[in-house]
Amino acid sequence: DKDQYELLNCLVHVMFNHRINNAPAAILYEDRVFKEYLYDNDIKGPYEQLKLKGVIVEYYLNNERYISFTFEGVYHYALSKYLAGNDHFSAPENLYKLLEENLMPGIPEAVKLLLFEDVNQGEFSRLSFFFNKDNSFFDVFIPPLTIAFSMATEEGNGDGTAYYKMDLLLKEIIDEDISRGHLLIKKVLDHCFILQKYDVMESVYRNLHFPGSDLSSLELELMINSIPFFERDAKECRLERLTKYEREYGFKSNFTLIKTLADQLFSLGNYSHSLEYYDKGLKLSEEYSTSYLIAINAKGLALIEIGRVLEAANLYNTTLLNIGNGKQVIDHDLIISLYQNFALSLKKLEKTEKALPLYFLVLNSTIEEYGSYHSKTAQVLNNIATSYSALKDYDKALEFHEKALKIRKSIFGEFHSATALSFHNMAHVFHQQGDNAEALNHYMKAIEINKKTLGEDHYRVAIGNSKLGELYLEKDDHNNAFDSFQKAFKIFTKIFGDRDERTLDCTENIFNIANLSKDTHTKIRSLEWWWNNTSEKKGGPAYQLFLCYKHQEQPIKALEWLEQAYVDLVSQ
Repeated sequence: DKDQYELLNCLVHVMFNHRINNAPAAILYEDRVFKEYLYDNDIKGPYEQLKLKGVIVEYYLNNERYISFTFEGVYHYALSKYLAGNDHFSAPENLYKLLEENLMPGIPEAVKLLLFEDVNQGEFSRLSFFFNKDNSFFDVFIPPLTIAFSMATEEGNGDGTAYYKMDLLLKEIIDEDISRGHLLIKKVLDHCFILQKYDVMESVYRNLHFPGSDLSSLELELMINSIPFFERDAKECRLERLTKYEREYGFKSNFTLIKTLADQLFSLGNYSHSLEYYDKGLKLSEEYSTSYLIAINAKGLALIEIGRVLEAANLYNTTLLNIGNGKQVIDHDLIISLYQNFALSLKKLEKTEKALPLYFLVLNSTIEEYGSYHSKTAQVLNNIATSYSALKDYDKALEFHEKALKIRKSIFGEFHSATALSFHNMAHVFHQQGDNAEALNHYMKAIEINKKTLGEDHYRVAIGNSKLGELYLEKDDHNNAFDSFQKAFKIFTKIFGDRDERTLDCTENIFNIANLSKDTHTKIRSLEWWWNNTSEKKGGPAYQLFLCYKHQEQPIKALEWLEQAYVDLVSQ
């Protein structure tokens, strides 16, 4: 009510004047209004009510009474309301100075909430000041700016084109400094991607027009990435946009644009086409410059993907030899990546024994550059482990997987996708060793972590369930195998569609369960699932279901499936 609001405002006022967020009662007594509230012990009074509601809390420290907000969010909100009602802070310069001084906890959060409220009211002057000022407080103004973009999108017409607000925002952002405008819009788009606001990204794409005859690399990236990655038609839609971009704009001599397009083509699986553009990029780059080696690195991966592995290995080998013979020195990460991909090409050629020394070279170099406990060190250890696994030295493989897991746990904690990857890889090794119990435990641990960190419908969760299904199938645990393949199928279908190889593998495995299972209940579950989820009725599932229900002495169900079996036979 009004009294409670006034009390909170007094509390924040005192806190702000003293630049504290845990206020001693002695200081609060200096405010006459708040002093009256503190002396009021009526249970229905605003002070006691706020305590009962859990909005404020009092405690004693060294025999001194303190009062503060119970939750940070409430404190930030109340502080933002105080700033909004203070005429001094109507001027954005004073808000900016307040952030620079940073004399009180919660100031950035309060200013962010204030800017959110401005945007909701259609007021952009303070927000405009911040994004035109400098890059000091991205965390404060990027989220409200994202909401401004979102609101402009929601006001758009039926075809998704936003009203003039979007154009005004974009124009104001890029007018003064185009390169900084790129950075700001990229930050907003990153925030949109995290929030899955693909409609906002699409709206920016439709309204973004930079000066000059050629589109920028930002626009190309936006044009592609505004499409939700896991929509079934996303791949075709992205490819269509790329083709249109290439046809209408060309590239002239812009290495960044050529490399961006090549990378996008690579990500779409169009490796042959991406090779053309990596070669164009190489022609535009000075030999053994950073850009040249970036293109070499990517080209090698494209060659591997289309089966020209020997050519990739020779490319990496020649490049690394030339660097070693005194060619231009480039950054450490790029050299490591070249060595890693050279080792990968050797593994693909089944020359793992030659890849291992390269991985150990990379390991020593990575430890020297980043230290023993670094995510990049863990990744190299993982590569060494998979190499030993390929050589069937499973004890060594587990040794290096354990080292990678230990590092990832220390950096990311137990519940992180990188930690889950180590558990998954170790499960694979245990499976190869024939230790199905440990394999089962590790696969289940990886799935549990991925569900919590990446979501129930993530690709890695599907992969884990598929591997789990294979393990159960080997153990003749057909009921659990069916459950695992069914979960994998659901996710694969959602991401890739029902004709993808991974999806079809799941359906094939479920049909195998129907044929192998001795348990009538499991056989019925798998056959009915097969019938409902695939148009292919090979193997006479309807007739098999008739036999199952007949065996269970369920004549009505048996008759239904016998009739269906007859329909299938006639239709063939």
